[in-house]
Amino acid sequence: MAPQGLSPGWTPFSILIVSKNNMPSNPLLIQEIAMEMALPKPVLDKIALQFGAEMAQACAMSTSVGGIGPLLRERIFAQSELNVDVVGVSLLYETVWAQVWQEWGQIVLQKKFCGDALRSVMSPTNYDFEVSLFDDQKVNVKVWELAYGKARVFFLDCPEITYGVYPGPKDAPRGIENSALWSHWDRLKQSWLVGRGALALAKKLNRKPDLIVLSETPTFFGHHRMVKDEFQKDEFFNGVRYLFNDHTPLEYAHPLWDAHTLERVKVDSALYIDQPAWSPNKRLLDVTSLLVGTCEGVFGVAKKHGELMRKMPSLSPFASKIKSITNGVRQEDWQAPELRDFEKLSDQDLINIKKTLRTRLFNWAWRRFKMYPQWAKNAEDKFTVLWTRRITPYKRLDVLLKMLRVGEFRKRFMSLDIILFIGGRLHQQDTHAQDIVFDLLDLLNNDLALG
Repeated sequence: MAPQGLSPGWTPFSILIVSKNNMPSNPLLIQEIAMEMALPKPVLDKIALQFGAEMAQACAMSTSVGGIGPLLRERIFAQSELNVDVVGVSLLYETVWAQVWQEWGQIVLQKKFCGDALRSVMSPTNYDFEVSLFDDQKVNVKVWELAYGKARVFFLDCPEITYGVYPGPKDAPRGIENSALWSHWDRLKQSWLVGRGALALAKKLNRKPDLIVLSETPTFFGHHRMVKDEFQKDEFFNGVRYLFNDHTPLEYAHPLWDAHTLERVKVDSALYIDQPAWSPNKRLLDVTSLLVGTCEGVFGVAKKHGELMRKMPSLSPFASKIKSITNGVRQEDWQAPELRDFEKLSDQDLINIKKTLRTRLFNWAWRRFKMYPQWAKNAEDKFTVLWTRRITPYKRLDVLLKMLRVGEFRKRFMSLDIILFIGGRLHQQDTHAQDIVFDLLDLLNNDLALG
């Protein structure tokens, strides 16, 4: 089906990739919408200075549950450096589940309040507004602003809804009988708030976007035509193009909504009734498939993501329109300052810098994990492996656990005499991933030689 309102001669990918040499004379306005948008490093440094490193970590985690948050921060900075007119919209979360390391060698998840720390580094605006939820409840939304380079990013603050990112049963208020059902509707309210809220903010700013980028499926409601409300046929949004940006081409991140949910959140059935996304027998809608089919442009955030999307049974009908572009990172945020001018450094300089950075890492590690100074000194010259990923079952940390439990593999691992750093982030609802980590910690605590 051809995208609605597509102008003759316009191609969905003609405005997405720009360089300093081919910038349009009248830059288009791009609005980026996401549930997560990682904070700039100077902002985190400011929080750390005022509230301590652990609060800065909690604030960082509240805006980066997965990989899309940091990628969006990088993309917005990159666009602003190319003088692209870009506006970001996300949510300000009141709490976050953070990992706390205990002296007896275990990790526990604790809920931390980070809303006030976030507000302390953001600027209040005059763009506050009221928005109607899908249940017709009206809520007041306070709007905060942060600079991402030359770009403006707005955070929508509504504590009764934005209590915690991607809420689950553990987040349910006391007295709720069905916490799973509560979290289902609360996540949808958050999606509605960031989507319809972004549209309301565009009107409040009186700035009509030329292109709206919807990153991941929870931004579904940022597409103005999707649901029957005051935005669906608002002439203000005539001609807006949409791009869907998928970071997680896996089934668990591509929800199926039943007929009751579709009716309650006011999805316009005329948009999906004849689409591959709709299963009339099961009366279920693949929301991601509908977005992919409806948006003018579709991207995976890397070549592999694009390949997976094209092969997914629910997205294969749209394989020809699914592209990919590998997101990059900014050198000043991700590279050690000592290595900034590495081309001018000698081999010996590089070796010395590497040794200094290793010493810094090991000094941090023995303090963080209640080790002892001599451990750091003994470990410094050993071969070191760093594995840092968000901890989910499909990223396969369980392979390490299985390897260390099998006698022959464990023996071979021990003979390597290496130091293995494991970094990651558990999600409070992912009990499988928690089991992997807790079993690994139990193994290490009961096997002193291995630990």
